[in-house]
Amino acid sequence: LVDPRAAAEISRMHASAKRLYLAGMFLEARETYLSTALLAQRVGSVRLATDGFNDAGASALARQDARRALPDFLKALQMAKAENDPHRIAQALNNLAGLYLTSGHPETALQVASEGLANAATLPDIRPKLEVQQAAALARLKRFPEALPVYREAADQLMEQGDLETAARVLATLGESATAANRLDVAEEALDEALWMIRVHRLPEYASILRGLAKIRGLRGDQRSAAVLFDAALHAPRPIATRWMVYADRGEFRLSINDARGALTDFDEAKRLIRLLRADVVPV
Repeated sequence: LVDPRAAAEISRMHASAKRLYLAGMFLEARETYLSTALLAQRVGSVRLATDGFNDAGASALARQDARRALPDFLKALQMAKAENDPHRIAQALNNLAGLYLTSGHPETALQVASEGLANAATLPDIRPKLEVQQAAALARLKRFPEALPVYREAADQLMEQGDLETAARVLATLGESATAANRLDVAEEALDEALWMIRVHRLPEYASILRGLAKIRGLRGDQRSAAVLFDAALHAPRPIATRWMVYADRGEFRLSINDARGALTDFDEAKRLIRLLRADVVPV
């Protein structure tokens, strides 16, 4: 058993790290999560240490910092396997799959997600997340017909569990993958469903959904609707990571309608915002 004073200190540090993460202070959050993990390791709580390393990696990945996230996730996976903890193994593999997707390695992401699903057969809370990673990897490998039913299964499971907010995010991701595969009918259906869920259940309105619909309208040649939806996306509650994407996509849309001046303004604003997120993020 962990000493009560140490347990209280770990709990306090974890709560502090979570506040930093939610405030967008990802570098500081990672450092605090790492300190929490090391303290938990010293006092013999392998499970709390595993959680700390997982959360530290997630904080690094939020900054698009795969170089620091990778050792955190690998440490968490090593500790979870040593404890034979199926839930934490699956969680670490889910995080690793996300890292490989972010860093442009969908083949590895697919392998890791598939391994995670093998460990998550009886874990309904983590299984849909791994399915989303698997589907996204398949889509990036130009295997969208295989990805589609996996996306839908993940969204349906989340709805059954009552996690409508995450289900809406999954539908938004499906919409993005379908658009990239030129399946605009599938993309529009998924994004319309997500938007309906958000409005009916009064969920936080995600700019990514409006952004996705705007891109589809632009591709269909409906310039008026596309412009209105891009404006709505920029006024929706959003993190900076989504806001720069909206400006970048609207810049491409404006280029497509020969509005070079407007496109340049949007690209400049996207660049300014992403520098605030992290100066060395690749899309700059």
